[in-house]
Amino acid sequence: MNAFLKILPALAVVFICIRAGAEYDIRITGEFVAFSEDGSKFLVKFTDSNRGSYFSLRDAEEGKRIKDFKIDRATEEEDLVKLVKKHKLNDKGVEGQESPDGKYSLMGMQKKEKFRIFVLKGEKKAVFKDVELEPDGDVLPKASLKTVVWSEDGGMFVVVVNLKYGGGVGIEKEQFLPFEFNASEIKFK
Repeated sequence: MNAFLKILPALAVVFICIRAGAEYDIRITGEFVAFSEDGSKFLVKFTDSNRGSYFSLRDAEEGKRIKDFKIDRATEEEDLVKLVKKHKLNDKGVEGQESPDGKYSLMGMQKKEKFRIFVLKGEKKAVFKDVELEPDGDVLPKASLKTVVWSEDGGMFVVVVNLKYGGGVGIEKEQFLPFEFNASEIKFK
């Protein structure tokens, strides 16, 4: 017992060093799959370090989950084909910050407790939207733009924001924020 007590401080230091080197305890990453033909929903494939992988059908107005579908690795491709057909998810989107027509670009950055999305047109820019960041308890996430996926016609886009929460349990996840895009409503400066 005395030998264990003597090495206990060294074990604590090793544990702290290992813990400090760990990225995040919980990690949820997402991959955009497609928009529906009518633009009312979109599909994301999530990989969750706790839940495993699943498809999530989302409402394109607010980004809220409509329904999740657990992924069975053996039938993943077949299941995806069925989901695409059933929900008419035929618009695979155009990934990138630039709009499909090349006229506009999107940028995003954290502004304290908000994530601000900008639209650029040449040298002009405008604030498109400020989105409130949800804290985990008292901890605000560090937010950064991961990517943007535009519908093929440029009438809507999904901003993918990477959120990293420190604190007791490290959490990294991605949030998918959908928006309609109407350039005539934007006031550039």
